[in-house]
Amino acid sequence: MSINNKFFKHCLSNKWQDTWKHIDKDGLFKGFELYIDIDNIEDITYSKEIVSCFKDNKWDLQIHGIDLEQYERKHGRNYKHLLNTYLEFANLTNKEIIITFHPITKAGIPQILTLVETYYSISELCNQIVKYNYPFKICIENLNKLNGVKRPNIFELSPLLEIEKLSLCWDIGHDVSDNICEYYLHDLLFKRIKNIHLHDIGVSDHYPFYYGKTDYERSLLYLKNKRYNDNIVLEVALDYLMGNSYDEKISKLCTFVKDKLNPLL
Repeated sequence: MSINNKFFKHCLSNKWQDTWKHIDKDGLFKGFELYIDIDNIEDITYSKEIVSCFKDNKWDLQIHGIDLEQYERKHGRNYKHLLNTYLEFANLTNKEIIITFHPITKAGIPQILTLVETYYSISELCNQIVKYNYPFKICIENLNKLNGVKRPNIFELSPLLEIEKLSLCWDIGHDVSDNICEYYLHDLLFKRIKNIHLHDIGVSDHYPFYYGKTDYERSLLYLKNKRYNDNIVLEVALDYLMGNSYDEKISKLCTFVKDKLNPLL
C-alpha cells in the first residue's frame, strides 16, 4: 500500500523518513504517492529530499500528476518540462513509476467536450513518453462531482481507453461520493486498472475510515476475488487522522492497516 503525501508537507523530510521507518516496522507500506508542483522549486527540492531515500528503503514511487489544463495554459501540449521533471524523480528510484492524472474538467463546458480535450492531451502525452522512452505508466482517474461541476465517473472514462498505453486509476471513494456503490466493474474496464485509490468520505474527500461510507472490506474482497495484484493507494489526509502529533497519527494509521486492511488482501 501507499499513502498520498499531499497533506503532510509540513513535516521535515529527514523526520519523515525516520518516523516511517520507526513506526512501520512491519513494512506495511510498500511505497508513497507524491503530488509535486513542477513549477515550484521549493516543492521540487522538498520532494527530492524525500524520494532520495526510496531506493535504499525499497519503496515504490507514484506521482499524482498536476492539473493538465493548468499546465497547458503555460506550456501548451509540449510536455517536455513535465516529463523531464518527473524523470528526475524516477532516476532517484531507478524504477518505472506510475503517474496518475485527472481528466480535464471545466465549469460551464459540456463534459463530452472536456473528455475530447482530455483525449487529445493524454494521447499526446503518451506519444511523447513512447517516443522518448520515459520510464512511466500513465493512469487516468475517475472523479466525483465538485462544487456543482459534474466530473467523469469510471464508466464515463471508457472512451479514453482507445489510447493504447493508457491505464485506469479507480478511485473507489469518488464513486461512493457520487452514490455509485456497486463496488464492481465490467471486465473490459477492470483489466485496464493499474491503480486503486481508497479512502472514506466525510465533509469532503480523502478521510480515514471513520464514517463508514466507503465499504473498505467489500472493496478489498472484490479486488482479491478478481485477483487484482497491482497498486492500492490509501489516499488519506493525515491532517484528518485523530492524534496529537505526526507520530501518533502515523502509528494509528499503521495499526488500522495491519489489523483491518491487510487481512483482506
